[in-house]
Amino acid sequence: MVDLKTICKEAQKYGDAVVVLVNSNNTLLEMKNDEITSIKDNETQMLFVRISKGKKFGYSSTPNLKNWKETIANAVKIMKVSKPLKQEIPLASKSKLLKMRDISNNILNLNDEDFLKYAQDIKKSVKSVNSKFKIVESTLSKIISKSELLNSNGASSLQDLTEFNMTLAVGFKDIIEEEVHTDKEIFDVASYSNTLSNLVLKDMKIGKAPSKKLPVIIDYLALSDIFSSILTPSFNGYNVLNKRSFLWDKLGKEVFSQNLNIIDDGLKGLERQPTDMEGTPSKRTILVEKGKIRNFLYDLYSAKLVGKKSTSNCGSLAAIPSISPNNFKILPGKKSTEELINSIEEGVYIRNVMGTHTANPITGDLSLSIPSGFYIKDGKLSYAIRKSMINMNLFEALKDVELSKEVRQENEISSPNIKFNNIQLIS
Repeated sequence: MVDLKTICKEAQKYGDAVVVLVNSNNTLLEMKNDEITSIKDNETQMLFVRISKGKKFGYSSTPNLKNWKETIANAVKIMKVSKPLKQEIPLASKSKLLKMRDISNNILNLNDEDFLKYAQDIKKSVKSVNSKFKIVESTLSKIISKSELLNSNGASSLQDLTEFNMTLAVGFKDIIEEEVHTDKEIFDVASYSNTLSNLVLKDMKIGKAPSKKLPVIIDYLALSDIFSSILTPSFNGYNVLNKRSFLWDKLGKEVFSQNLNIIDDGLKGLERQPTDMEGTPSKRTILVEKGKIRNFLYDLYSAKLVGKKSTSNCGSLAAIPSISPNNFKILPGKKSTEELINSIEEGVYIRNVMGTHTANPITGDLSLSIPSGFYIKDGKLSYAIRKSMINMNLFEALKDVELSKEVRQENEISSPNIKFNNIQLIS
C-alpha cells in the first residue's frame, strides 16, 4: 500500500504540499428507550491534501487511499482556478518526526461483551434511583486512531490515541437531563449515570425564579457552548486583524476580572496533538493573564499577515486561514462549586443552555433559554426552574467572576464552573 512519503513526493511536484492521513477504528453501542438497539464496528480512513503555490491553494480529500492520485489532481485543479489570497502561503519548517502516544490498553482490549456489561451497568444505575426513569438514548464508544502528517519541507508528525466516550439522556415524563463524558481511559459509567439520574430526581420539584438581576453559576456543559460560540472566536487572530473581534484593540489591556486566566495548550489536555494541521509543533500560548489580554491565536497564514509566528492553531487544511483552539483552558479558582453555591443568598445554577447559535460573537450579547437549571435560595439548590432565560453580555459579565477549583473538559474547552454576578434572569 502507498505510504505518505510517496503521496507527498507526488503532490510537491505541483507546489508546497501538506498531506494528512487518519485511520480510525471505532466501536459504537446504541441504546433507546432502555433497550440496546445496535453494537457495531466501523473502520474509516481519510486522506487530506493541500497544495499551494504563491498566493493560491487547492484542497481535496478522500476516504479511499486508492484514490490518492485523483485527490492530488483535484487539489491541483482547484488551486489553478482559486482566487489569489492577500499574500503567499507559508509552509511549516522541517522538523524531526514529532510523536505523541495516548494509548490505553484497557480501551484497546474492550470487546462487545464489555460494552454490553457497561450498558447494563448504566441501566441498573438509572433504575436504582427510580425504576420509572427511562434511558431515552445513550451511546458508548471506543475510538482507536492513528494520524500521520508530512509536508514538502519535511515537517512530520505521528499520533496514536484511544478514547472512551459515553452520552446519556435520562427522562421521566416531560423531564430530560443529558450527560456526556470523554476520556483517554475507561471510566465508571455507572457513577455518571447515577449522578444524572439524581439530577432528574431533583428536577421533579419545580418552581419559578423571579425576573431580576441575580448571581448566576454556570456549569461546564453550558459554558463550553457559550465559550465556543463567543469567547474562542474573539481570540482568532484573523478576526482580530479584521476587527471582527471585541478584543481587536485590547492587546495588553485589562479587560476581564483579575481572577480570569486563559491559555491555549496544544501539549496537554484531551485534544493535545504533536502539531497542528499544517505541521507547526504544538505549544502553550497565554491568552489572558489576570484579566489582561496577552496573545491571540494564529495559523501560518494569519501570523505572517501581522508579522508574528504561528501559535500552532491551524484546525483544517480546507480553508486559509483556518484557526481553531487546541485545549482552550480557563484556569481554576480556589473555591469548590459547593462553596460558590453556599455564598449565594438568591440566584440560579445553570447546567444547560439553548440558543448559543443566536449569540453575537463580536459584541458578546446573548439571550439564552435554560432547559436545565436550579433556583438557589440561602446557599442551597432549592428547586428546578423552567421557561426561564438569561440576557447578558459575556464580555461585561467576565469582568466580575469567581471560578470553581473543579475543572472539566469534554471537547476543546476546559473550564471550571463560573459564578457571574448581576445577570438578568427572565421568567
